[in-house]
Amino acid sequence: SRDAGAMNVPLSSRQRESEDEETEFSGPGSFANSSAALLEERGLGDTEDLAAAAASKPRVVLCGLPRSGKSSIYHVVFQKLVSHETLFLESTELIAKHDIGYSKFCQFELWDTPGDIASDSGDELSFDGVLGSSAQIIFVVDVTSEDVDKSLRLLHRTITKVFSTLPSRPGAQRPYFQVFIHKADALRDDEKLLCLRELQDKVEEDLREVGLDGISPRISFHVTSVFDNSIFDAMSHVVQRLMVREVGVLEALLDALVNHCGMEKVFLFDMVSKLYVATDSTPVHSQDFELCFDMIELFVQVSCLYQDSIRPTELSATAKEAKNQGSEKSEKKMAPFFSREAYSSSTVRLSNSMVLQISVVS
Repeated sequence: SRDAGAMNVPLSSRQRESEDEETEFSGPGSFANSSAALLEERGLGDTEDLAAAAASKPRVVLCGLPRSGKSSIYHVVFQKLVSHETLFLESTELIAKHDIGYSKFCQFELWDTPGDIASDSGDELSFDGVLGSSAQIIFVVDVTSEDVDKSLRLLHRTITKVFSTLPSRPGAQRPYFQVFIHKADALRDDEKLLCLRELQDKVEEDLREVGLDGISPRISFHVTSVFDNSIFDAMSHVVQRLMVREVGVLEALLDALVNHCGMEKVFLFDMVSKLYVATDSTPVHSQDFELCFDMIELFVQVSCLYQDSIRPTELSATAKEAKNQGSEKSEKKMAPFFSREAYSSSTVRLSNSMVLQISVVS
C-alpha cells in the first residue's frame, strides 16, 4: 500500500541542476546510506518500526467554550469541508472520538468535547476519562466572541485541574497544551500579534499566581483560522509534538537532503491532511508553507483527473457526508486517495525563478 507522506521542496533556480543532468547518489557517502545509518543509530530501524510505534495511538482532545470552532477545525483539516460551510455545523453536544490514521506519521485519536468538560459543573468521570489520558489538549479561544475572559478562565481551570490530578495517577504523563487563538481572520496582522501577546501574558500570569509557572514550556500558542492556512500550520505542530522521537531523526535526514541537493527548504507532508510532520532545521517562514500547501492542492486536483480509485465528485460527496454525520466511513473513504501510483512528482517554476518540487514517497 502507498504512504500518504509527501515531500514539498522549494529551491532557488541558481541552486537547481541542469534539467538535462541526472545525479545519482550512491556509494559510502550517499544520502541513502547515511539515512539508513542514522535510523539505525537512533534505534528506529526502518519504517516498519515507525508503523509499530504508531499502533497505540495517542489522544488529542479539543476543548473550549461552545461555538468556539472546535468541530470546524476537525472538519476542515481532516474532512476537507469547505471553510464557509462550517458556519452551518451544529454545536457539539456529546463527546465525539475521531480516529486519525492516514499515514504512518499521522496516527492519533482526536476527541471533540462539548465545551464544559473542565468547568465547575463538568462531569468528573468524563474529565478523568477524556483529559486524564490525553497526550495533548487543544484549547480553542474564539477571539471574536465577547466571552474571551470566560474562555481564559475555563482554560485556567482546565490546566490547573489536569496538573493537580496528575500526582494521584501512577505513571501518568504530563500533557502538552496547544492554545488556538481562533477565528483570527477578523483581525489585522498587527492586531493578531497584539492579541497573541496579551493572551499569552494573561495565561502565564494566572499560572504564576497558583504556583504553576513551571509548566509554561508545555503550553504553546497559535493564531488560527479555518479561512486560511494557519490552522494547518498549527495542527502540524500538534502532530510533530506527538512524534518527538521520530521528528529528530526526520529533521536530521531532511538536513542531509538539503546539504546533498542544495535545496533551500524541505517539508515532509501528509498528503491527505496536508499537515507537515517534519521539516529541516532552518526556520519555517509562513510564505514557504503557503507555497507548498498551495502546490499540494494543485497536485491533488490534477491527480484526481488521472486516478480511478477516487474521483473529484466523490471527494465532494465525502465532504458533504462529513458535514452531515461525521462518520468513520467518510474518514476511511479518504484513505485510497493516493493509492494508484507508488511514486509521483511534479515541478513548478514561479515567476520569481523559484522552483517548487513535490515528490510522493512511500
